[in-house]
Parts: sequence; C-alpha cells; structure tokens
Amino acid sequence: MEDIEADAARLYEGCRIKGGLSLPDMTDFEAVRGLICFKPVNRERNREKLKSMPHRDFLDLAIVYFVPVTIGGEKSGTITVTDHMFRLWQTDEETLYGYALENTRRLYPVILQSLEDVIRDVMGDDAPEGLFPERDGIPAVPLYVLRCNKGDMSSAAAILYGDILREFGQEHGNFYILPSSIYEVLLTPAGPGPADGRYMCGMVRAANTEQVLPDEVLSDNAYYYHADTGAIEIFS
Repeated sequence: MEDIEADAARLYEGCRIKGGLSLPDMTDFEAVRGLICFKPVNRERNREKLKSMPHRDFLDLAIVYFVPVTIGGEKSGTITVTDHMFRLWQTDEETLYGYALENTRRLYPVILQSLEDVIRDVMGDDAPEGLFPERDGIPAVPLYVLRCNKGDMSSAAAILYGDILREFGQEHGNFYILPSSIYEVLLTPAGPGPADGRYMCGMVRAANTEQVLPDEVLSDNAYYYHADTGAIEIFS
C-alpha cells in the first residue's frame, strides 16, 4: 500500500498544473474585452452549437468567439463565448468582432511559409531534395501554409487577417485558399482556367476524407481570392 501511495503521489506531482489556473471574470465585459478572440468553424457541422453562441457567417463557415485561459503561466485553454455571457455584457456583435479582430492579431500572430519550408523545418537534415518535383515539365503547385503561431484549434483564424491576404495577392495575383483543417489554411496562386479550381476542390475534399479527423474539418470547399478587390468567394 505504501508503494501504491508513493506511485500515486509521484504521478500527481508530474501531472498537476504548476503555476495555477487563471480564469477571467466572464461576467465583466471590461475585464475580458482585451482577451476576446475569434476563430472560424464549419457552420454546418456546428449548427446546433451555434444556436447558443454569438457568431457571424463567413462563406460556409461561422466565426465564433472565445477567451484564452492561462494554465501554468501559458495560454493553453479557452472559454467559448455563449449567448448567456453575451447578454450579460450588454454589447453588440459588431463590437465583439472589433475587439476579437484586434486581440486575435495581437495574441495569435500569423505565420506564412511555403509548404516546402514547413516540411524542412520539421524534418531538418532528413528532408529529401526535390520535395515537389516537376511532372512532364509542369512545375508542382506552389503551396503556402497560413496559420497562427500557436498551432492550436484557433490557428485557422489567420484566414480572417485581411492585410495578410491582400499582401499575398499583391505578390501573386488571384489565388485559392484551401481550408485544409482548423489548424491552418493553404494558399496557392490561381491558374488560368476553371479546371484548376476543380482540382483545388478535389484536393480539399480528398484531404478531409483521407487525412483530417472529422472534428478538425474546416470546409469541403476551396475559396477564390480576387486580388483586385480583396473579395473572397466559394469556388463553384
């Protein structure tokens, strides 16, 4: 019994939250307005949940709000903003969105890298040469990974950073946005014809079927960004 107690104590010491759990007063808007963030989720897959939380539609997604929670000195948890909290705050959704846009940009800075560079960062010296070779003289599709620096379930919020998309469009022209998962989106310059768009849609749906867990699916569609106007639309 003494050995079991000692093992239990060691296990607890190794797993317990060190530094404490810091929870903001969610009933006080002034206390949380500098922390409110947003993230996109699949609207259809979250239809029931959305009935009880403030949100706004964006393409086939919904933008929902949350407050990061500090655990052990690091922001590693979240509290979803519900209709109950929203009513207590006595504010409007437009104000909520404005704070969330500012806070998310500050707390979750963006990372934009070529997919090849991402793979090399992960694999290091083990990364093979020619990761994306040409086929029949046609260069591989250039893909760029856009995500927030935390790499967590709110990382696809980077799709809402209009200035980042605008700068990418200024450099590459019109481009596709591939919502690969809740963790990131992929950007790739647009080709000359609609067949290119159908190929992009096929890539997204194949990845969702074969590689992405159901709870991590962001969308089954590809989006098209118009560099001249900054408009985003679902490719069809």
